Amino acid sequence: MAKPHSRKKAEARDLAALDPDAAWVADLDAKLLGACHPFQLGLVQDPSPRVSGAIGRGGGKTTAARVRALRKIIRKHKHGHPASVAYAATSRPEAERLNWEPMKELLEKLGEMDNFEFAEAKMRCTCKRTGGFYQFLGADDKREVEKHRGTPRDEFQLDETASWNPMLVDWLINRAVGPRLGERNGAILAIGSPGHVLH
Repeated sequence: MAKPHSRKKAEARDLAALDPDAAWVADLDAKLLGACHPFQLGLVQDPSPRVSGAIGRGGGKTTAARVRALRKIIRKHKHGHPASVAYAATSRPEAERLNWEPMKELLEKLGEMDNFEFAEAKMRCTCKRTGGFYQFLGADDKREVEKHRGTPRDEFQLDETASWNPMLVDWLINRAVGPRLGERNGAILAIGSPGHVLH
């Protein structure tokens, strides 16, 4: 069995042999996973098409969603189109507070701001190397949800789901977004702190 320092040298050689974009993805992916608490990794790496997390306040749910999204948009999609991930909170200001600003802070901390473009008015983060993007939304009512009907996504994320109207969640998952996820083997992530109505 190779000694730890030998393994690290071999890993560095393997990384250097990759094309520049692949090496960058591997490096950033490792940094993103390294920024997670071990308990968050199960949620971050879950490959299921339907993922839920009922986790107490401060348990790192939104951080896990953020890392899941960034890991998807930095990869070139096998079908040639850029990855598309959407994040929805109960309102646009909540989406900004819970995830948009913290996402920029994470990328700045990792030294990756130059590889991403931030459209503040649209609350859309685009990876410059792949064109993949992370869109932030407020799902205040059914009309807002309807705007996303028929858009193929690699992932659609619902945050603080216990605070949503259950009928709106059902409409979003089963009518507006869910039917087009299959085209990209997409996933729905529903996370939140458990509320008094467990539906």
